[in-house]
Parts: sequence; structure tokens; C-alpha cells
Amino acid sequence: MLKNIAESLFAALATTSLLSAMSAIARADEIFVTNYNGGFGQSYIGEYDVSGAAINTALIGGQSGPTSIAVSGGNLFVTNWQTGTVGEYNATTGATVNASLVTGLDSPEGIAISGNDLFVTEQNNLIGEYTTSGAVVNASLISDPGAPTGIAISGDDLFVTNYSSRYNSISEYTTGGGTVNASLVTGLESSQALAVLGGDLFVTNFGNGTIGEYTTGGATVNASLVSGLGAFGPDGIAASGNDLFVVVDNPDSSSARIGEYNATTGATINAAFITGLNGSAGIALVTPEPSTSIMLAIGAAALLACRIRKRR
Repeated sequence: MLKNIAESLFAALATTSLLSAMSAIARADEIFVTNYNGGFGQSYIGEYDVSGAAINTALIGGQSGPTSIAVSGGNLFVTNWQTGTVGEYNATTGATVNASLVTGLDSPEGIAISGNDLFVTEQNNLIGEYTTSGAVVNASLISDPGAPTGIAISGDDLFVTNYSSRYNSISEYTTGGGTVNASLVTGLESSQALAVLGGDLFVTNFGNGTIGEYTTGGATVNASLVSGLGAFGPDGIAASGNDLFVVVDNPDSSSARIGEYNATTGATINAAFITGLNGSAGIALVTPEPSTSIMLAIGAAALLACRIRKRR
């Protein structure tokens, strides 16, 4: 009897530890943000912790109109629309790995990474594919998607926001360049960026100050999940855990900020999560690697399962 009680307690502890640890890694522990600051070599990337406290507000300098950031391994990949380049930098030290990893782009806007591939949206209605080492895979992987800006990846699918008045939509493509649905979501207001969280897409509407929520299948969940962010307000967006982190304010303003919102209800958690930014547009989150506590919890659960199987 006591043995059974002990095993039950052990199982409960292992499960609780595992769930707690998994919850801990579901939320980012580092946040990287672009700052325009006049562009042409004056822009920079700032680093903050999960509480919004500054770690290094100018971790990476010498940028020229950085629009978006993607993270792979320990490195940051940054699009600079004024120089038409993608640069690579060490996420810990800010050291330059290759400031001209990809060149010859036409005002690159969004960037996303899948495995060893970079997908970059350009102002000339192209989405190009490159390796994380800078090699060209297909510079015209997708053409004429309608002034693409933001891009996000879920599995083998690319979701792209189209900014122009002709489209104002989200399009879906395969990572191989095939069209799944060019008009997955329509009726947006100058859509800028989007983030994928589970089976949902969250998109910023620069034109009416809202964040809309849609399923990855294109169904509307809430077209105004978050509202009142101001015309010409919301730009970059990232998701972590059940929170949305949104760049808010005119990109040419020195008073840009990042607000934090609940991804389920749209409720404001902290409208001034990070303040004092200078023309911010892009944001990227980094989640920690699985911790020792997770490994221990998994091991404990596996051990218990083995013991139960043996008894049976």
C-alpha cells in the first residue's frame, strides 16, 4: 500500500516538474529589437530580457534601416532595406559574423528561417530563398505576391503579408515555392507583419491600429483581437507562450515602444513593455534550450513507466 502511494506521489511530482519545465521554456528569455535611428549606418539592434529590462540597447550597431530579425542557433540574421543586404551577427556578443551575408536585394522587409534556409521578402514583389551561409537557392522563389512584407513559417508552409492596396492580404505558399492559397486572408488594412502561434496567425494592421487573429486555414478568429494601437501604429510582432509582443508607433518616431498582449483574449498585459525605441520595426524572440530540470523530469517519468510495466 505504502509502495503504491509512493509511486503515485513520484508520478505526480515527475509530471508536475515536467509541465513546469515545459512551461518555462515556452516563453522567451531574450528579445531583440531593431531601431531605425536615422538609418544609413546609424541604426542598431537592442537586446532586452523577458521582463523588458535592457541588456544592451545597442548590441549591434552600424545598421542601415533594419526591418526584421530572425534567429538561428546562436546567431541573428538582420535585413537592412537601405543597403539591400542580410547581415549575420552573434546573438550573445553582437560581433559581426558577416555583415553582407546576402547582397543585391531590393529593399528587403521580412525574414524567416527554416532549417538551413533563409526566406526574404523584397519590395520588388519577390520572395527569395538563401542558405544560412549566404548561398543563393532561388532568388525568385515566389514572384508577384503583392508587395510582401512580413513572413512566417509553420511546418512546410510560408505565410506572407501583402501590404499593397491591391492585396492587403495573407498568402500561403510551400517552402518549395508552390502556391497554396494566394488569398488565404483578405480585407486587411496595410498588413505589416505576422506571427504563428499554434494553429493561429496573428497579423498587425498598420492602417487601422489593430491585430487580427486567423487560423492557419484562413478562418477569422477575431479580426480586431487587439485594437486602439493608433493609425500607422503596429508593425513587427512576435509570439511567446500565450503572449504577443508588438512594435507600436510610427517607425519614424523616437517614441516607439513594444506592447505585450494576451494572445487569447487580446487584453493588454503591458502597453509599455519596452519604451524609448527609435523607429523600431522588427522584433525577434529567443527561447532557452531545454533545461536540466526537463531532462530530469523526463527521466523520472520514464523510470516510473518502466517500473510499472515490470510490475504488470
